This record gives sequence, structure tokens and C-alpha cells, in this order.
Amino acid sequence: MKRSWPVLGLLVLLSSSCKKKDDPADTVQPPAAQPPTNPQPQPPSGSLNLEIYTDDLHQGGAFEYPGGGNQDLAFNDTSNPAVGSACMRYGWNGLDTSSLVQHIFVGVDLMHTGDLSTYASTPGKDLRSGNYTQVSFDARGGLSADVVVKVEVADDGLQSTPAPCIVLSATGLLDDSTPGNPVASCTNKAALLSTWQSYSLNVSSSDLTSVKDYLKATFIYKGAPATTGSGGTILFDQILYKP
Repeated sequence: MKRSWPVLGLLVLLSSSCKKKDDPADTVQPPAAQPPTNPQPQPPSGSLNLEIYTDDLHQGGAFEYPGGGNQDLAFNDTSNPAVGSACMRYGWNGLDTSSLVQHIFVGVDLMHTGDLSTYASTPGKDLRSGNYTQVSFDARGGLSADVVVKVEVADDGLQSTPAPCIVLSATGLLDDSTPGNPVASCTNKAALLSTWQSYSLNVSSSDLTSVKDYLKATFIYKGAPATTGSGGTILFDQILYKP
């Protein structure tokens, strides 16, 4: 039976609409975020894909930010995976989060450790020996008109070094700017459709020096701040670091 990994995490805002994680002291980490039973070994130099998610999470752990409430995260959705028997599903109903009461952004982070309490103290993974040049993933879902999903990969957790990113929206035309942050930090844009689509982000050797976040997906509400957003759902499959 596949595991569902709902996790609570407290995080200060990322760049543009949210900041990096640097104080996990108050976070409760349920057993679902422990390292997987059969983690994938690190591939030898430049030969194999590094599997982050294929039917299950194979590297590290996961948490939701900036806190729990009105979100749903599962790693065992069997409704219609792109490949294999399961896919990852993350949804938000647009209402306020619980620990930091707001509805401007929520997100999920596939991190380099199995326990959020060790996130800050555990050095990032040096993935340069894999000679990876891209991170690919399949995705499908549905978003309300004023909501986008910003996907970032190979992130070192530092706000000063932006990660490779793409902003997915219903139209494919929206960036990650908001009324409170009018300057977009990610201008790479594409549409999120109800059918599976493949996406790929180029990564350089410098991106792979100290990876703390294999993949982050952040719902960002672009409407008026006083108005509650209506959220959305995104499903992921075949998240791979490729040479």
C-alpha cells in the first residue's frame, strides 16, 4: 500500500511570494516524512537518472508550507498516473493556512532530508557527479483563474540564488507576480492542462552544488489580498534528474 505523506512545516516567505526555510524548530514531522523504505541509490557519474518520484517518493522527505490547513498531499494517487501505478497529488482549496493565517501562497517541498528538524543542519546534496543537465516531470491539474503554480528545482535554500523555475497557469500566460510583489521572479511560463504534459527545466553544474530542495511547488494567489482565492490541484509523476 502506498503511503500518504501529509506534513506540516513552518516557513517564512519565498522569493516573490515566499521565502526560504530557516527555522524548523516548531515543526511537527509525522512518520510519513521519514526516509523511504527502499531509497534509490545515488547514480554513478553521468550514467543514470536520479529518481525523485516514480510511483513513490524515493529521495528525502516532504513538507507543506507555510503551515497546514486546507491543503491535501498524497503520494499514492491511483486515479490516472502518467506511468506506473501511482502519482503525487497536491491540492489547496484557497482558504487560509493555519499556522501563518493567510491565503496568498501555500506549497509543498520535496527536500533532501527525511525529517524537517534536520533540514537546516544537514548540508545540501552535491549532485554534480551525476552530470545532470535537466530536471523533468509530468504534470496535470486544474487552477482557478487567479492562481498559478510556481515549480522550482535544484534549490539550495538560499534566497540570494534563485532556482530554475517555471510558472504554470490555466492560460500559460501568467507569471508569479502578485499585488503585493509586482515584480515577477520567474518569467518562464507554461499552461497546466487537465491531461498529462511533460515539462523540463535546464540545470547547470552550479545549481547542483548543494541541493536542499529537489522540487518545490507553490500555489500563488494573484487576486486582491482581501479576497480568498479558490486554489487548485496539481498532480506530478516521473520527477527525474537527467544527464
